[in-house]
Amino acid sequence: MKKLKKLWTKQNKKAFGLFLLYDDGMNTYLSCIEIAHRISKLKPWLQFHDLDFFEIKAYGQDSIYVSVMGHAKNTYGLCFYFGNKAFNELLYLVENPELPNLQKARYQDALVVYFNKKEELGDEDLALIDASNIKLTRTQRYPVLRNVHKNYPGLLTEVEAEQLHEALMNFEKALLRYNIKKPVVDFEFDEFLSFRESKNGVWSLRVREVDYDDFDFPEPKFDFFEVRNINPRRFGQQIEIDTPLLNALMREDTKQPYLIRALVIIGVDDAHVYKYQILDKHADITQVYVEALIEFVEEFGRPEAIIVRDIEAANAMDQIAAMIQTPLAVFSELVSIDDFNDGLKEFKQSNTRFN
Repeated sequence: MKKLKKLWTKQNKKAFGLFLLYDDGMNTYLSCIEIAHRISKLKPWLQFHDLDFFEIKAYGQDSIYVSVMGHAKNTYGLCFYFGNKAFNELLYLVENPELPNLQKARYQDALVVYFNKKEELGDEDLALIDASNIKLTRTQRYPVLRNVHKNYPGLLTEVEAEQLHEALMNFEKALLRYNIKKPVVDFEFDEFLSFRESKNGVWSLRVREVDYDDFDFPEPKFDFFEVRNINPRRFGQQIEIDTPLLNALMREDTKQPYLIRALVIIGVDDAHVYKYQILDKHADITQVYVEALIEFVEEFGRPEAIIVRDIEAANAMDQIAAMIQTPLAVFSELVSIDDFNDGLKEFKQSNTRFN
């Protein structure tokens, strides 16, 4: 414990989690590592593919969906998606494999346990494992805990550690129950394993069909009178609007780094960039779309069509699009914006090479 505290106190407390310096938070974090290690001994990736989902549902709480990585022998891990919104965004990602790799992070909202080789670990992770009760050989994989909230993977907060701890405990129970009962489940036809707690506190494992529950998007806010009387002139071409992640990491002081996100509007015919704005880390994406579209129409006129990448963007702008009598379409590939983003990436790489 002294070795761990010494290492972590060298780092900025805000960046690496103040809670880890205290017994309660520390014990929760270390317990997560120990449970994850026990699960790794069961080798669930030999029985399940990435898209073979478990549902864990404690009585009175939202469902947690679990995906096991490692059947393809590339990345080993467990992904925990909390609630229907996170699960539906995962399904969107699965159904649209043509998404640019960088943009896939936008649809990943999960707590993740990776099982990595020792040489892939940083000093902080090694110190945590040394402080735990698990004993690993050099050939075994080491549990690494991360959050992936639609951005660059980060270290867990105290609340996230507690959430993950409960999820890991229940997933371990579900796996052990599965290995005893061996229920027949057809994952390819929308079936999954559901581990649920009854009102009386009794847990049961059953096969269920995936329930694609809807979830509520934030309600866009705008002045209806203003939009109704907005610039009637037609713009003359289609536009793409998106808020892509950029291939650039930002670090504020010594806090956890994150990928920069921008607002981009490009004309489909002339490939002209009509709007490029770096967004604040905590920007309200729904309102970013609303305000950007209104400003664009006021300045340039009503486009022939608005093309967006996902339902989140469509939900933000569909009322405005209807009011200005402009079709709105959703395509996971935005040719103009993706080309623009690729160009930024190439420019950055070239700049790095020659400076």
